[in-house]
Amino acid sequence: MSSWIYKNKSTPSTIWRQQQLLDDMKALCESSAAMTGKLEEKVQYLESKVMYLKTSCEKQQQKKQPEYEKMEHDVAMGSWEKKTMRADGKVRDIYYVEFCISIDWLVWVVHNRAADMHVLDSAAEVVDAINHIVTDLNKHDQTNAEKLLRRHIRTTCKRLIFECGQFAAKRSFPEYLNTAASDLAATVANLLQVVKIKPSTPEELSNFYGPHMSAEDGKVPQQLTLQHMVREELYCSESSQSD
Repeated sequence: MSSWIYKNKSTPSTIWRQQQLLDDMKALCESSAAMTGKLEEKVQYLESKVMYLKTSCEKQQQKKQPEYEKMEHDVAMGSWEKKTMRADGKVRDIYYVEFCISIDWLVWVVHNRAADMHVLDSAAEVVDAINHIVTDLNKHDQTNAEKLLRRHIRTTCKRLIFECGQFAAKRSFPEYLNTAASDLAATVANLLQVVKIKPSTPEELSNFYGPHMSAEDGKVPQQLTLQHMVREELYCSESSQSD
């Protein structure tokens, strides 16, 4: 009898241990199945949430699209209009392409690469275009400069408005950049005024360029910067208003 039990290993304690092991395995399988079910529920919930967010974003984009198209049309036609509050509290009307992004800010973005790549490329393109215009102004070819300015306004700048607007909507700007942009909101419109001045005589040139004239030979410096021109124009316009 003992030899038969030894051969079959079927003692009551062995059977009990095997039964206990089987019960443990069943419990583990049931637990795993329950956990799998919970994970599947969580996955389904996340999928539905992602789908909801995606649908919401698409609806929001569809709502905004007509507004963007209208603004693009208005800018292209030269009729875009807006009001902005200056740092000194005065409300300034913005006509044509006067928008709340300063050339100083554009230059800062380009030099510090502080924006998304597509915004950076557009900013660099605008700065480069305006540098060409400034070069033409320095050569006293104002007619050509005005044509260039208006052409770039209708093409490059209108795209920059949208892209920088989208970038700003992410609230990624440091506060001081927003402030700087607001303070110089009239930069591009002032360029139009600079072009319209068209100084022709040496006296007019001297009055216009003022301290930027070379003390040695009395000639206009070849690399008059855009910032100098804009600040000169801002100073002249604000002085005339105060008078």
